[in-house]
Amino acid sequence: MNRRLSNVLAIAALLVASGAIVSAIWRVGGPDIFAKRSEPLPPAIEASPADPGDPPNTFGGSQPIQSAKPGDPPAYTRLPAPKVEPGARRIGIQVGHWMTDNVPPELRRLEVQTGTSWNGITETEVSLDIATRLLALLRSHGYIVDLIPTTVPQGYLADAFVALHLDGDGVGTAEGYKLAHGSRRGPFEQQLLQDISDEYGAATGFAIDPNVTSGMRAYYGFNWQRYRSATSPFTPSVILEMGFLSNDNDRGFIMDQPDVVAAAIANGIERFLSEVPSTELFGKDLLLPPTRQAFPTSSPSPSP
Repeated sequence: MNRRLSNVLAIAALLVASGAIVSAIWRVGGPDIFAKRSEPLPPAIEASPADPGDPPNTFGGSQPIQSAKPGDPPAYTRLPAPKVEPGARRIGIQVGHWMTDNVPPELRRLEVQTGTSWNGITETEVSLDIATRLLALLRSHGYIVDLIPTTVPQGYLADAFVALHLDGDGVGTAEGYKLAHGSRRGPFEQQLLQDISDEYGAATGFAIDPNVTSGMRAYYGFNWQRYRSATSPFTPSVILEMGFLSNDNDRGFIMDQPDVVAAAIANGIERFLSEVPSTELFGKDLLLPPTRQAFPTSSPSPSP
């Protein structure tokens, strides 16, 4: 184990020991960073639409379902708004492929997915370094920040969740960063994605890699319809591939200027939180549009 990795793991161990990994308390005392709206809110908002590949409504047991109310569109599913106490806002930062040896049975397939690497430098090592710097920046601004390993707490509820990853193509030619969010979630996912993308692209000078995969859009960490180890659909959640570890320029910038990278992500998150108060995120039920049927039905044949 090289000295850099030893230092990063030592810092992470201290953070774990101090309770940085997901505390059981959702809110603590202290003023909210941004003012909340006082006017009444509509009773429900419509979630983002379903993708064609979304599974039927199994929900993975991670989210309570509420009975339909008068006026709800046919076949829609209502999710009750969570009860959230006022206080400092919470942010979850996940380190991709970190602690994959300690996952629940539903994530066992991830045990062998250790992430990309290049000349002995691992995705987890670099992502963990960025995450610890990001955590320190956000905490210095008064936020509650959880450092999250591969296993996401069931129904994780926060004002924002960002999964940090790095890409690799095996040859070193591909470059750039990309982001994705899931479907059938709250209506603020794209706004979080765009705010982070704007800040990250401006600070790093990286181009956007347009090759967003279906695996990113269906990332288990926010695929609450299928997995228990996923964020709540009320938690704005994105996955960020920060660049290509296999590319000399991307890798060089990320490893030589990790504080710039961390600050760019922090600025994107903080920009989002300044635009969307907690009452917007958690003040209304979610109405989920229907997905495909579990067992397609055929139309009855006409009588002879």
